[in-house]
Amino acid sequence: MQFERIGLRYLNRIEVPGSGDALSRAHHDLRIYPFLDRGFPESVHAFDVSCQFSYAGGRDLCRLRLMSEPGGPALQLDMDYFLAAPQLFSTSDALGWVDTAHGRVEGLFEARMTDELRVLFEPTP
Repeated sequence: MQFERIGLRYLNRIEVPGSGDALSRAHHDLRIYPFLDRGFPESVHAFDVSCQFSYAGGRDLCRLRLMSEPGGPALQLDMDYFLAAPQLFSTSDALGWVDTAHGRVEGLFEARMTDELRVLFEPTP
């Protein structure tokens, strides 16, 4: 069996306790946020930021998307790692690709979190 298209996607809904709107929480806790310079209204109702990162010499892409929920403090972090162009993979090659993709997505997620946010993901005694 062979695969022509393969991808790995993680959808994370992050509720951060504390004060502040979603924009300030994204800046403080996830190190990714839209930069809004002078001239914008003071209150941001919602935001949606997206970036794509290239891996494996351009063979793979990872789309990172951070969105706020209108009127709420929760953030949604969507990480989608996929082949940039169709390519045939055998079953064993696909399993190796998934392992590599998982490691890259996990690394990107870990790099986004501040120490304060990391505490929320630790098990409670």
